[in-house]
Amino acid sequence: MPPNHDERLLRALLSLEGLSVGDAFGEQFFLDGIREEELIDARSLPSTPWYFTDDTQMALSIYSILR
Repeated sequence: MPPNHDERLLRALLSLEGLSVGDAFGEQFFLDGIREEELIDARSLPSTPWYFTDDTQMALSIYSILR
């Protein structure tokens, strides 16, 4: 782990960006079952907007405290 606090915060922020995109993307597959299988089979992206969940909100809170 880097000894520099700013470097650690930068790494945390980069991780948070990945987490939020993954969270929003994954949330798009909680559908009726048939539609999600069609999206996966077609290897197509779900339509936008993609909203993040409480998981991302909790991570934002932790980052805010660390900062």
